[in-house]
Amino acid sequence: MKLLTFDLNSNFGDVINHDVADRWLSDLVDDDAREQLLLIGTMIERHAPEGRRQYILGAGAGYRAGRPSLVNRHVFAVRGPLTARVLGVDEATSTIDPGILLPEVHAADPAVTPTGRALFVPHWRTDVDCGARWRQACEAAGVDYCSPLEPPRTVLSRIRAATVVITEALHGAIVAEGCGIPWIPVVVGPNVLSFKWLDWCASIGIEWSPVTDLPTLRTGYASWSARLKVHAYRFGIGKDKYRYLRPDPDGDAAIDRAAATLAMLATRGEARHHVGVASLRDAARGRLFDAFERFRRHRRA
Repeated sequence: MKLLTFDLNSNFGDVINHDVADRWLSDLVDDDAREQLLLIGTMIERHAPEGRRQYILGAGAGYRAGRPSLVNRHVFAVRGPLTARVLGVDEATSTIDPGILLPEVHAADPAVTPTGRALFVPHWRTDVDCGARWRQACEAAGVDYCSPLEPPRTVLSRIRAATVVITEALHGAIVAEGCGIPWIPVVVGPNVLSFKWLDWCASIGIEWSPVTDLPTLRTGYASWSARLKVHAYRFGIGKDKYRYLRPDPDGDAAIDRAAATLAMLATRGEARHHVGVASLRDAARGRLFDAFERFRRHRRA
């Protein structure tokens, strides 16, 4: 059975699939793609690929409209209650994103030295498109910058050392939650998928309340298709994420605005801190491990 991952780049939120699978499921995973394991990420498409059987063990839905088919799929656990409802399965399958287990995978790593500083983790697309300018903003704000394309252990150690994680990357929030570090979600552009954030937050019993007034720090104009999407949203006919499209480039003054907001969140942003309800988070984590065990028994039967 092959572990299904998003391999476009080295985004740590996708790479951690291997860390978690190697720790708890290594004896069940191989390179036979006739069966696929969907563990971490928004991996549930509308249909299983033809000729493949999929086992869902923590993954989520959200990139495609409509109800995904359960043909050739066996659901043991999903990321959160919204995914369970979209799939039309028992909400008892709602657990938590398995990425929260990354701190346990590397629990034996050397202790980190606290930095006393906030950490900013952008979406991988923001990092690729505008990372240099966001680094400038972070430096001016006294906030550390962490590329989500760094190896998982590097991202984990930097999160562990931070006072608070300001994150556009979903797994920046998930790993921070697993480390017991407060986190503040932000939306820089249309790369953020609200469904998966809402799904994740529901799994730990809190509301998603992101900071949305940050500039993109993009230097070029948006495409004509992006501009059309902005107008579509304004007329009520576009996708929800189109609200975050900003068609015009941001000048150098935008770096100062971004730095001011980051500095405020780092030093006076306690009211924006997100921390899961411990009892709900721990119960969801317990259900996830129960699902791991059911899956293991199923494969051995």
